[in-house]
Amino acid sequence: MKKILTFLLLSVVMVSAYSQQTNIDKFYNRFRSYDKGGEEMKSAFSINGSFSGGDGKGWFNKITQFRLLVLDSKKTPSLMPEWDGLIRALGKDEYEELVSFRQGKDYARLLLKEVGEGLKDVVLLCAGKDGGCLFVNLRGRFTIHDIDQIQHAFHGQDVAVK
Repeated sequence: MKKILTFLLLSVVMVSAYSQQTNIDKFYNRFRSYDKGGEEMKSAFSINGSFSGGDGKGWFNKITQFRLLVLDSKKTPSLMPEWDGLIRALGKDEYEELVSFRQGKDYARLLLKEVGEGLKDVVLLCAGKDGGCLFVNLRGRFTIHDIDQIQHAFHGQDVAVK
């Protein structure tokens, strides 16, 4: 009986841990679907893709998950408070800022976090003074060299693939 209870307890803990969504997942899922309160939360454009993440040359060949949202605060009035909440949540989740720049009210931030088992999350957040926002999330088995290449791509500099 003790073994059965232990097994059941471990199963419940594992299922609940697996089912917990990260702040990135919650934000993406919220803005690519409809809010239960009736407000349309559709993004202007969204993409979600999963890949095998092969061992080819270049960081782009190591992507296992790609998510993109193009959002418009004019179409979704609750966007900006939730966008600000996402930025605060990523800070609390210990995402490391790799690069950021601001020009007036326009800004872009590139963030990184190791999420376990060699996987890293790279998040690009861009917002403009017109209320438009761009959310890009890449997950993959990136090396330090790959992260350097991503940073250089963010800056618009070409880096040779080694």
